[in-house]
Amino acid sequence: MNIAVAAASAAFENYSTTNRAERQDLLGSLMEVSRRRFEDLALAMRAEMGARISFARDSQADATIGHLQGFIDALGNLEEREILDNGDILVREPIGVCGLITPWNWPVSQVALKVIPALATGCTCVLKPSEHTPLSAMIYAGIIHEAGYPLGVFNLVNGDGPTVGSPMPTLTQPFRPRSRNVCQTAVSPATRRPGC
Repeated sequence: MNIAVAAASAAFENYSTTNRAERQDLLGSLMEVSRRRFEDLALAMRAEMGARISFARDSQADATIGHLQGFIDALGNLEEREILDNGDILVREPIGVCGLITPWNWPVSQVALKVIPALATGCTCVLKPSEHTPLSAMIYAGIIHEAGYPLGVFNLVNGDGPTVGSPMPTLTQPFRPRSRNVCQTAVSPATRRPGC
């Protein structure tokens, strides 16, 4: 985990300076590779979840494509700098390294819902998927790599919650202020500790 957080922190220096057009191009490439590797995602969902292949294709792998399109559209409409009615200026900028922990249910959908917005907004991330459903996350990591994201922008760390998930909030602290976002779906022993 230390190595992944350090890699994400180092990659943030350059990736956070990419402009919206560059990130849109990467998302377009991510869509292209996701469509090409669609069956790989569906087969992983069948293996991980025991889902019928038709359900894995139509409801699980397809949700990943839908989420990606939604974030592509949202990024296109995002105002990165906005003058508020009171004259204040709101600047939307990358927050830093995002620690992402996903559950076993709807695993690739949850991965997409956390990873895509981080990448779209110029953040780097460390993903820890459920130890019960790591296959789809590993395939998605390959898709991100094939799409051309720079090394260190996306990092995958497999392992159980107590060993890998619990330390994530404390591992990001030495890299503050760039690493200040940990996002997890579900309640587990990892989120019951102070600081999570």
